[in-house]
Amino acid sequence: DVRKAIAYAIDKDELLVGAADGVGETINQFYPENTAWHTDAEDEYRSKNIEKAKELLAAAGYPDGFEVEFLAFTYGPYIKMLPVLERELAEIGIKLKIETMDFTSWNARVAGGKGDFQMSVVGHGYASDPQAILPALYIANAQHNYVTGYKYDNAEMTAELEKGAASGDAAVRKPHYDRVVNIAIEDLPTIWVYSSSFPIGWRSYVKGLEPHKGAHTHYEGGGMAHVWLDK
Repeated sequence: DVRKAIAYAIDKDELLVGAADGVGETINQFYPENTAWHTDAEDEYRSKNIEKAKELLAAAGYPDGFEVEFLAFTYGPYIKMLPVLERELAEIGIKLKIETMDFTSWNARVAGGKGDFQMSVVGHGYASDPQAILPALYIANAQHNYVTGYKYDNAEMTAELEKGAASGDAAVRKPHYDRVVNIAIEDLPTIWVYSSSFPIGWRSYVKGLEPHKGAHTHYEGGGMAHVWLDK
């Protein structure tokens, strides 16, 4: 309920403006819209709802909110976003005790196998295939499961990820990863906020180039393999 309260309390559009001057799009999953593995999944946290957030906090035993340690490493967008996040969570009584540090120190506490944190923020580079990122996030004790303090473990999630990895056919795999997204929205082990946009320019004689959300030059169904020069 606490994670759900936080999700209701934040305004992702405001956080995007604060972190990246509004350049990007808000998300509720790893893959943004108009990418091959995006899931058309709505969630109830799209609109800020302070009243609902306060109800959930009270139900969780925190009617007056609480203070929580928030760790962040000194990466520009995260530092820029923090004042916005701090203000938004204060509206429901959650006070952030922010500690900033260099990446090495942050990594040792958060991602170094200890899960020594209460709240934090981190981003992930684009992965062209969900098998390269989603199991690492959502399977217990996997590489990137540190985002949950190595505590998230859902048997249905693990089963769907294993089924998605068992086939080489994207049409067979996609429903399993769709379910993964919906389980993550239900459980909220993490709260996805935004996906950065990467402006790309090219000469007029470059043909067949379809800009990719993650600025990749090689990806399924597109990329440099489909490009030619009209000159």
